Amino acid sequence: MDKVKQVTLEDAYKLAQEHHQQGNLTLAERTYQDILAACPEDYTSLHYLGIIFYQQGQIKEGLDYSKRALAVDNTKADCWNAYAVMTGDLGNSSESIESFEKALAINPEYVDALSNLGNAYWKAGKYKEAIKVCKKALKIQPDMVNALINLGAALSHEGRIEEAIEKWQKVLVLEPNQPNAYINIGNGLRDLGKISESAQYCEKALELVPINPQALMNYANVLRDQGKFLLSEKTYRKAIANNPKFVEAHNNLAIVLLDQFKYEEATASARFAIAFDEKNVLAYTNLAAALKELGRLKEAEDAGRKAMSLDPESSEAKIDLADILYLSDRYAEAESLIKEAILKIPNDPRLYLKLSAFLEKSGKVQDSLEAASKAIELSPEMPEAYHRQGMIFFMDNQIENALNALNKALELKPEFPVAMGTKSELLQSHGDMEGAQKMIEKALSINPNLTFLYYTLSKLKKFTKDDKYLKKMEELVENESIIGIEPSAALNFALFKAYEDIGDYDKSFKALKNGNDLKRSAVVFDTPGQKSTFNRIKDIYTAENLKTFENKGSKDDAPIFIVGMPRSGTTLTEQIISSHSDVFGAGELYYLSNLERELAPLTPDNAKEWGETYLKHVRNIHPDAAKAKKAAKKQNLALIDL
Repeated sequence: MDKVKQVTLEDAYKLAQEHHQQGNLTLAERTYQDILAACPEDYTSLHYLGIIFYQQGQIKEGLDYSKRALAVDNTKADCWNAYAVMTGDLGNSSESIESFEKALAINPEYVDALSNLGNAYWKAGKYKEAIKVCKKALKIQPDMVNALINLGAALSHEGRIEEAIEKWQKVLVLEPNQPNAYINIGNGLRDLGKISESAQYCEKALELVPINPQALMNYANVLRDQGKFLLSEKTYRKAIANNPKFVEAHNNLAIVLLDQFKYEEATASARFAIAFDEKNVLAYTNLAAALKELGRLKEAEDAGRKAMSLDPESSEAKIDLADILYLSDRYAEAESLIKEAILKIPNDPRLYLKLSAFLEKSGKVQDSLEAASKAIELSPEMPEAYHRQGMIFFMDNQIENALNALNKALELKPEFPVAMGTKSELLQSHGDMEGAQKMIEKALSINPNLTFLYYTLSKLKKFTKDDKYLKKMEELVENESIIGIEPSAALNFALFKAYEDIGDYDKSFKALKNGNDLKRSAVVFDTPGQKSTFNRIKDIYTAENLKTFENKGSKDDAPIFIVGMPRSGTTLTEQIISSHSDVFGAGELYYLSNLERELAPLTPDNAKEWGETYLKHVRNIHPDAAKAKKAAKKQNLALIDL
């Protein structure tokens, strides 16, 4: 029978430490367990077993051993430090911070504990405290990489992004292949709107850590800013595959799906984020946005109000809820929320784009344009921002400015089908039908699933029975219940035209009815409210009351108003009149209807201000409008059967 080899306690420690240092965690664990079998209260074995279990991802087991070690001897700073790291990883931030402080009470110059405490403060949102302790660690050890990384993170959250990047750049001098530094610098540059530089750092991070979820998500964010939605979506999904509980990645995936009009999928992604973090504000705002597009306004409002209840100060939550309330015909509530949002809006370009979209819907075109311009100022390499600006210029009849903005968007992202669709509409409005058709067909070659592109195409060509675009539309309409109300309506209107072209009038009428029904489902119409509005108009604008306005308004005789019903020849009349060298054709304008909200209801006392403000808006349309002696504007009126 073999004799059992006896070793001293000192030799056992030495053997266990050798295994640990060489990464042989299983052998190290067995050796420490053998020591514990002989000495159940051995502090060293308990402490290192806690660390070994932590390194193996068994945090709760590691914490149990650290507790046992501290029960034996609570005067060891390194054990309190290990215990604090584990409690922090388990989500107990207050106990983690308290434990780091106990380690530092024992050894005030324990740099690892100082750096880790900085990280704990950062996770708890105590950025000023994090900056203070990280600086203290760096005073003791100026080249400590972890302290530099943690200090940069805290500075970044305090809005001191340039300082943060400087710290992370110092890390790369010390450790040229430090992946967290590349990850953080990439994210910081994106916050500064330096998208191209950000992409370079994000790509380098992925070279170093190809499956790191944070690195993948940061790169996906940059791709989204560049308008590369499909690649961005794929990268978010890869991040989630490597960390299925990555709430931020689920949220950002929902956003890029919204960008692609994939509303059902966006709803699912937002719900995943909520499942992993039921108090996540962004998840509820994303859910609200997706449900709104699917026409589920009550559910959307519930999600929006949940976001507001979780963070009453969130500008994004306010804007999203305002958008839903606006669609529900609750203008006063929507306006109130928007005013609150603007007061606290952070420097997030995407938030300004969202604000711009809402302001455009509510008729505040100049404010909408300013919000889009702010997004460009914050992120001058974002094609979406130029596209939004181009859309507003187009709506405001600033055609040259619109074309410049759209061309800039397409310069930044040559394959940008949404911008191509808008440019096609612009070319149509100026009679370049051939250029418009080429543009929309190019857009469809890039993404044949964008339904509104077919509506633009339907105004440019005559369809045939074997038309490839007709076949694709018929394929898409099979899934119209999951693509959103507006995209479905546009698709049905395009099919109406296509079926009419080929003489299939039954299908044509059905598509037209479907499109109208979809449109109607998205419009909240308050019949009693409309009756009240028209009665008020009749009561106020009587012949007797109008006499009180005589000689009260602007004396300028520049405006020429062309009034008529739709399809009654107002456009032709405007074109004839504006062919005169002294006349500028302004098209259909919205300024007059917005003046009441801008200035207050019309009275004899403010009539002059109304007139002068209106003329100021008209003259800002285009340089030619400012120089013209007259401005012709058409106003089509529609009668509503009450």
